[in-house]
Amino acid sequence: MYGRSSDEHHAPVRATRRAAGEQPLVWGTQRPSDGEVSLRVWQDLTRFKEGERYMLVDGKLGLPEDATNLGYQERLRHLDAIRAGAKCYLVMCIARDPAERPRVIKDFHDEEVFEGGGLFEFEGSVWIKVGTRVAVSEVAKRITSE
Repeated sequence: MYGRSSDEHHAPVRATRRAAGEQPLVWGTQRPSDGEVSLRVWQDLTRFKEGERYMLVDGKLGLPEDATNLGYQERLRHLDAIRAGAKCYLVMCIARDPAERPRVIKDFHDEEVFEGGGLFEFEGSVWIKVGTRVAVSEVAKRITSE
């Protein structure tokens, strides 16, 4: 999920149902071997709290957030894993048009990811703390050395 191929994370990609012409509903992965989570986040949906940067990971974006949305349900499972202590990386995505709903990925950072930290709830949305920037090549080395 880090580079241009999900194989680099060695995690199964689920919730890929989509309508013709739509992007897949994949917003994260979880590697079975150690439970590590990777989440796609929108680069522009950032807030700062007490000098720390947070990215929106569950909030109101005009998307169907219910039991029928497989991508949303998977996101909730990933957030539960993070709350339970799973390591997390954030993949920064750039929206084609930030006002468009549903959003479409124009591009994403494929050479670096960010370590995800603790979760923070504010006004009905969940945010994750942005940690250290890590080169994808370093993450790939960690995976292959395990």
